[in-house]
Parts: sequence; structure tokens; C-alpha cells
Amino acid sequence: MPTDLTDRLGHSDIRRSLRIGNMRVARQRAWALIFVLEDAFAVLRGAGLPPVPATH
Repeated sequence: MPTDLTDRLGHSDIRRSLRIGNMRVARQRAWALIFVLEDAFAVLRGAGLPPVPATH
């Protein structure tokens, strides 16, 4: 998870099972998923979400 979005989304990581036993295919799917996530992160950044207020 990008650090600039962690506070806004409340998570520091994303976990997803690729449900595949073949490591070569799993890598291909993982890279495809990374590209989709990068696009989603760009949309979230462009949405102008306000920063989360600091807690004491």
C-alpha cells in the first residue's frame, strides 16, 4: 500500500490469493494485479480525498 494512502484507507497492506499453484502463472497474474492497483491508487489520489486528521 502506498504510504500516502495508508492513513486514508486504514490499511498498510493488501493481501489477495491468486488461487494458482503454478509459480510462473502466479507471477503473471500478480503483475497484472499490480497494474490494476496502481491505476486504482491514481484514481484515489485524483479524487481529492482529504487527509485523515491526526489523532492524539
